[in-house]
Amino acid sequence: MELRLLCKKCHLAKHLGYALVHKKIEEAMEHLARINNMDLREVIKLAKEAFRIHSKLSHIRNWTIKIGNLRNMDEELKERVEDLLNFMYKRGFFTYGGWLYYRNPRYDERIKSRVAQETSLILSKAINRASTSDVSSEEWQRSPLEVVKEELINQGIQVLEHEFRKFISYLIEENEWQKLLQQTMNKVNIRETSPDNSIMELLDNDILTRKWMVFIPQHYTLKSSDTS
Repeated sequence: MELRLLCKKCHLAKHLGYALVHKKIEEAMEHLARINNMDLREVIKLAKEAFRIHSKLSHIRNWTIKIGNLRNMDEELKERVEDLLNFMYKRGFFTYGGWLYYRNPRYDERIKSRVAQETSLILSKAINRASTSDVSSEEWQRSPLEVVKEELINQGIQVLEHEFRKFISYLIEENEWQKLLQQTMNKVNIRETSPDNSIMELLDNDILTRKWMVFIPQHYTLKSSDTS
């Protein structure tokens, strides 16, 4: 476990991509220049180069993992570890922050579109049930849980109500998330279930990249549609 203490401005300077998305890039650059005693123009130049390299590397799909010289690891063991890591990488595994993750290679082209479709449908039903799209209203805040429960109970899945309410409350309490959620709700037509750009923007935000826990009863049998 690693713990680092950062003030808000240092956190912003450390994560320039985050600062860019939240339109605070100028503030981040100025702080970065100040704490490193550098000229602002030089900092901007370095940041642009970092973004360029990141973009270039992000477009590379055929990576090969190579291990450098490690103490107490002979060539045979190193080759075996490299083979294992490359096998895992090509099938969607990756490491981040000391954790091993798996990402389905078909996620972007199939699963994400399905998630967007289901999210649009649930939000539409929530508006219809609450008779309002105002996310600050108590009627709307109750409706997503009721809709989700109905959808999942029919499939034998129990919804953790306390945790779901916490999730909704966190969205409402955070001004930026509330604003994004309200913009999305304003664009959702209760007669249509086709996801629009606002739904995709909601799904693309890093709020969905946290650790999500789903508990499924042992007797639950997956349907073919669940794994499509």
